[in-house]
Amino acid sequence: MPALGPEMNYSIKLSAGPRIGSVGVAALFVILASFVSSALGKPHAAVIRNDAVRVEQAAGGWRVTDVGKASPPSPFLVGDMLVGVENLRAATLGPLRLNRFFNRAFSTPIQIVVVRGNRRLDLLWAREADLVRVGATPLTAPPASNDSDAPPFTLKSHSGAAISLVQLRGKWVLVNFWGTWCAPCREEAPVLEKLAKRFAGKLEVLGLALNDTAENLQRYTDSVHPSYPILSAGSLKDATPVQYGVGDGDGGGSVPMTVLVRPDGSVAYVQGGGIQVPMELEVSAQLQSPSAR
Repeated sequence: MPALGPEMNYSIKLSAGPRIGSVGVAALFVILASFVSSALGKPHAAVIRNDAVRVEQAAGGWRVTDVGKASPPSPFLVGDMLVGVENLRAATLGPLRLNRFFNRAFSTPIQIVVVRGNRRLDLLWAREADLVRVGATPLTAPPASNDSDAPPFTLKSHSGAAISLVQLRGKWVLVNFWGTWCAPCREEAPVLEKLAKRFAGKLEVLGLALNDTAENLQRYTDSVHPSYPILSAGSLKDATPVQYGVGDGDGGGSVPMTVLVRPDGSVAYVQGGGIQVPMELEVSAQLQSPSAR
C-alpha cells in the first residue's frame, strides 16, 4: 500500500512555386493538415497522468511527455513511446484500461515495452518498493472498459435525483471517484469546486462516492456544501467503478481517480491519484483549447 499524502493514490486491497494549380493546392492542404496534426496532436487523443508519468495517446502507442517524482521512480524517460504492456500492443489499449494496468503496478510489477530513440526496451515497472514478479506469465487484461468513450452510467445523487452521463452529452463532464474515508480525495475537493465554478455552464462535475454510507455522505455535504452533485456509486466491485478501472472486480482498487469526458462522450483525460495542481492545469487546458470552443 502506498504511503498516503496529497500527492499519492490511496490504494486499498479491497500515461511551391509561383503558381499553384488545383492539384498543388490539394497537396499543400495535405501538408498543412499533417503539420497541424503533428503540432497539435491527435484530435481526440487522450492523456493519462499520475504521480509517476504523463502519457499522451499517439500513433503506434502512448508517448511519455512528463515523468513525476514518485518513489520508487518509474522506468520511463520523457520522449519514450510506450508500445507494449503485458504482451499487448499499447496502441490497442484505451485510456481506462491502460490506466488500470498502471494501477496494477502498485501490487505487482508490470511488463512494459518502450521505444527509446532507436532502441526497443523490455522493462518492469513496480510502483511499490520490494515488489517481486512471480513467474513470467503475462497478467490478464483488467476488466476496465477498453473503449475510447466513457462507459455510460445512471446513478442517484445524494438528494435522490437520478443523473445519467448520457443526458449530459454536449457538455464536458468531470467524473471524480472518491470516498469520504480517503484523505487525498478530500484534499482535492477544493480543486473540483474551483473548476465547477470557473467553468459553470460548460463543465459538469460529478463526485462518485465509493464504499460510503448515506450517513457519512450527509455529514460531508453538510460540512463542505459542494456545488456539484455527489452520487453513490456503490462498492469497488460494482459495475461503474469496474468499467472505469477504479475497482479491480475483486473489491480492491485505487482512489481518487478522475476522468474528463468530452461533449461527444470520449475520454479526454484520466488522472490517478490526488495530484491537485496538475489536475487543475490539465482540465483547464482541455476546456480552453481551440477545439473545445
